[in-house]
Amino acid sequence: MAPKKALPPVLVLPVLIFATSLLFQFMITDYLLTLTNTRYHNELRHLQTQITQDLAAQLARAQASNDDLAALAALRSARANHPQIVDAMIFDNTGKISLHTDSGWMGKKTDVPQGPRLAAPVIKHHTDHGRRIFSIQVPLPDRDDSYFRANFDEAGFVQESRAISVRFYILMLASSLAIAFLAWTRLRRYDWVDPRQHAEGESEASRGANKKIRHFAELLLGEMPHAALAVDRDNKIIGANTLALELLNCRKEELINLHVFTAPLPASVTDFYNASLKKPGQLSEAKLALIPKAPTMLARAIFSPAGESWELALVTLQ
Repeated sequence: MAPKKALPPVLVLPVLIFATSLLFQFMITDYLLTLTNTRYHNELRHLQTQITQDLAAQLARAQASNDDLAALAALRSARANHPQIVDAMIFDNTGKISLHTDSGWMGKKTDVPQGPRLAAPVIKHHTDHGRRIFSIQVPLPDRDDSYFRANFDEAGFVQESRAISVRFYILMLASSLAIAFLAWTRLRRYDWVDPRQHAEGESEASRGANKKIRHFAELLLGEMPHAALAVDRDNKIIGANTLALELLNCRKEELINLHVFTAPLPASVTDFYNASLKKPGQLSEAKLALIPKAPTMLARAIFSPAGESWELALVTLQ
């Protein structure tokens, strides 16, 4: 089973930004929706209470003139002008209905309990056939024994609240997507890759570069008229020509891929190489004796710099 590839950070970061932005905006949106709904609810209650009180005043004037037709016309007109009114009625302190938007209810009793005269509007909620009804009851002006009640359908308020919520959530989602897209366009400019893929790419690149360097070293050493060693940037011996192997009295397998300071090289050579490391790009020269009492020979070292480091060092003995 092939291992799953990690999601590149250029995709992970925008996703995290989107999720964080969405969560943060959700909290803000929820708070704003609460404030908006509360304000809208209060304004709607104030408007409904005002409609109820104005209608109660009109009905009180009509009843004071014993004009039931005018009172009934006022009820029907109010219901036509305010579709959220389900029904309205006038009843006495015993709960008997004296006037109703539906004539079939006249003479019946409501569920209003008997008690002292109201000092302020009474607001109640109840459910009727799946509808949420908001009821406002006020005393009829100038009539100590009569009351007026208007019932409002809450469907409009609920629908408006939902519409406001949907608009808020759509705006929240769109802004989060915009922020994530902006982050993605910014981050994709950079070379974000999976660390494992990056390491594999570096390994392949290193192997390719080393192969080229080794090939170049072999060609160079083959043309050298004197003993020479080639060393890479990791201080490993990557090449030695025949003259160097004869001079050092060792086989090629005993030198290649060994570190300069652990290879079977004379101490004078390693000391010279160590001193030459401090001068990349400059020719270093010294007279060395490979073995005691042997004639000295001129040793030269040159480092080929590449940026702040170097790729190849040549140590020649002649």
